[in-house]
Amino acid sequence: MKDLKNIDGIPPENIAGIFVDSENERILVFTKDILVNQLQREAPDVAKSFDVIFDGELRQLSESLSFVLPIIATGQKQAIRDGDELIQTCGLLLQNASNTIIASAECLREGFRLQSGILIRSVIEICAVIFHLIKIPEDLQKFNMNKFNSTKAISTAQKMLPLFGRIWGALSKQFIHITSFHSGWHPLHKYTDRTDTAATTIIGILGLAVYFLKISAELTFINYIAKPHHWIVKGAGVVEFVPPTAEEMDWISKVLDD
Repeated sequence: MKDLKNIDGIPPENIAGIFVDSENERILVFTKDILVNQLQREAPDVAKSFDVIFDGELRQLSESLSFVLPIIATGQKQAIRDGDELIQTCGLLLQNASNTIIASAECLREGFRLQSGILIRSVIEICAVIFHLIKIPEDLQKFNMNKFNSTKAISTAQKMLPLFGRIWGALSKQFIHITSFHSGWHPLHKYTDRTDTAATTIIGILGLAVYFLKISAELTFINYIAKPHHWIVKGAGVVEFVPPTAEEMDWISKVLDD
């Protein structure tokens, strides 16, 4: 057995655990800086490999998100000027949802494939809460008092936009509800080619998350938008969702079916 004072040059004070694998004649050393090494040494290398292979998809996602962020920023400023608590609350939810999309993309870049999908599901839940609060504004007080069950907002959002139930169910089944997929080991490793199924699937779902974010942003700030893309104003306080085009539905179906 190796001298514990000098195992591969690792100082004893940095050793968290040692496993002697007699069968394979090797020693596994677990150091106290595993987390730091993963975040500062391994993850950046994985991210570089992602950028090389999926640069086009990342830039397309960035462009799509860039069309939504100005709606949120300018709409929120107007809501603050108007002193509209409901719209301000929804605006803050939208801001957090956009950051969660960015966090999900970063997780994917650094190789955290499973965790990236989990984050996207929370974006859809945030959007559903926004739909609910816009539809039933009297629940704002409940929400502010933390007495509102956010998952119940899915049924409200589903009635307003049937696609909610479909993507919510798909994300819950694939990433949230614990299945055999979660029992597989998903270590950090570099992206080597475009056949990485997890990466291509999550990139598509990220695109859907941005799509839902834009729909939610337009609904929230409908009174401040001259020509909304996803909604038609039918009258005071009455809007109608513009169904996706055939091309958009093909894309949505492909993402969810994959």
